[in-house]
Amino acid sequence: MKTLLQWLRLHPIKAVLFTMIFTAIATSAAFREDQFVKLVCIYAFFLGLWCLVFTIDMRPKPDRVGIKLMALLLAGLFSYTPARAAEPPRKDAAAIGVGVVIICVGGFCVYKIVKVCQKVFPPKSTNAPPEDSFSASADEYGGACEYSSIGSCWMPPSLNLASFPYEDPFQNPTTFTLNVALQGGAVRTSMSANNDEGTAQTWDAFTAEMAGHGLFLTGRYSSQPQFEIGGVSCDPSMVPLEFDTQTGRITQKREGYALRRVSVERSPNLQDWYPMMVTDVSDGTGFRVIDTTREGQMFYRVSLQ
Repeated sequence: MKTLLQWLRLHPIKAVLFTMIFTAIATSAAFREDQFVKLVCIYAFFLGLWCLVFTIDMRPKPDRVGIKLMALLLAGLFSYTPARAAEPPRKDAAAIGVGVVIICVGGFCVYKIVKVCQKVFPPKSTNAPPEDSFSASADEYGGACEYSSIGSCWMPPSLNLASFPYEDPFQNPTTFTLNVALQGGAVRTSMSANNDEGTAQTWDAFTAEMAGHGLFLTGRYSSQPQFEIGGVSCDPSMVPLEFDTQTGRITQKREGYALRRVSVERSPNLQDWYPMMVTDVSDGTGFRVIDTTREGQMFYRVSLQ
């Protein structure tokens, strides 16, 4: 330890340089789990380089070079712990979604889903029945919850199946719109699809649109959901929306009506179904779920609990 402290005092520039390199590699590993092995190899390379520089700078006795070099390598490898933002365990969170944005006008809400490794996002112009434009207005309210991080294109092994491919960059994006209505304890659904060129948005365009509604998305986990009225950020108590950051579940309250739980799942082949969203809504409520993807065909099913 005395030797290491002596080297730090004698070579501060080298110490800062190697510290920056090791920190950058460890931070990268937190967000690129698909590159974890490669980053470990890079870390080991720079660790070996640092040990060589340290050995040359300190000029230890020849018979002790090997021992000190091995000790430094082992100490560095055991100290390698990728830095990652703390995220709560998602026991029953939607496996596909990592966030959701809700914009409501006249009591009718549109749910825009943010998914793992998503490349395209819902079109800017989304209208609610009959013709209400979803631009920020006085009678609008909404919320956003990012209960996990978009991260890299890495997906959990359970989802990385041949029947559930990554979004194909050469596939023209399709926006699937699922309309759900609850009435008298029954659920009615309808769906439409639009794959016209130029309709989907990029992440930057999507976040800019949401910022116009007073909701500022980062693509990273946040323990505090956001809420807005008329495009202006507000206190959670001012809107009839609630988010469970542990599970991703959404509650849309309507005074005087009982809540019913609605689950939405998606499938690329009608055989393998994956949970996308769970919401508690009041009877007599209608809402819309918008999912933009490059996965080609997609099927959805809604269940009422």
